[in-house]
Amino acid sequence: LQAVYRCFSATSFVVSCEGDVPLGELADTSTAGTHTFTVRATDFEGRTSSATVTYEVLDFLAPEILTSAPGDGSEYEVGETVEVDFECRDEPGGSGVVLCDAELQDGQPLDTSRAGTFSASFWAVDAAGNVAEKRISWTVADRTLPTVTIVAPQEGTSYVLGSTFAPLFTCSDDAIVCRVDGIDTSTVGAKTFTVAAEDASGNVATATRGYRVVYPFSGFAAPIGTSTPLRAGDTVPAKFSLGGDYGLGVVSSASWRPCVSGGRDGAPGGEPATGRLSYRGDRYSYLAESSASWAGTCRQLALTLDDGTTHVANVNFN
Repeated sequence: LQAVYRCFSATSFVVSCEGDVPLGELADTSTAGTHTFTVRATDFEGRTSSATVTYEVLDFLAPEILTSAPGDGSEYEVGETVEVDFECRDEPGGSGVVLCDAELQDGQPLDTSRAGTFSASFWAVDAAGNVAEKRISWTVADRTLPTVTIVAPQEGTSYVLGSTFAPLFTCSDDAIVCRVDGIDTSTVGAKTFTVAAEDASGNVATATRGYRVVYPFSGFAAPIGTSTPLRAGDTVPAKFSLGGDYGLGVVSSASWRPCVSGGRDGAPGGEPATGRLSYRGDRYSYLAESSASWAGTCRQLALTLDDGTTHVANVNFN
């Protein structure tokens, strides 16, 4: 709104003609309501005169609604503490907010007791009758994982090849799925199984337990493992059964080491044993070479199988 005015005199010369803003400049429309504009004139003789007009600035701008919590598109955890926080503002110089309301009350706790997507409307009205409305939505998510507890078996428990076992485990009450996967005793070696729990929100938790599957080793057959001495320098037959023929790769390594007293395994160290493995009937036989220098001593033969187990037997030499 430009200010346009002029001053004149029928009897003298106008020496000053000044309005509230200079000619052509913008009049004040920064605030709503009734305003006045005055122009003052002075003639050559010093006489003054003024003229004033009033004008109305109208407010056509709707108020602004600011929602801090819940924010539009926000996500909260189930059970999270959130306080509703919003306000309404009119534009600078506006007529002023006379109503600021919503489906939620400012300062009240936001309900986060259950998961889902929720929405609410907010309203604001200013003194000029301009109305603003805002609808926002937010999500309450369940990110808490269910819990899994494996009671049995303990880590590293061994099971015989082909046997069955039922692990003992529990899942928390919020789990809608609680299952075990990966139990396998069809082959030997180190293995793991997993218990998985899933809740209604799709959160998945797992627990894993390691176990080992071993051959049904029945012990060494005579003559080793007995008090009967063998002749040093001869081959030593280590005979044993695994309940079936699993090939000639069942022995991973073999070694000789000194015997120790007290029924314990052999002393540390030792040396690799040279021998040959065969299978006949339902029994394996590992023919281990011995040294003639071992006469009058006790040596311990240790066979490590491909299931990870090591089996030992004391051999007395004469």
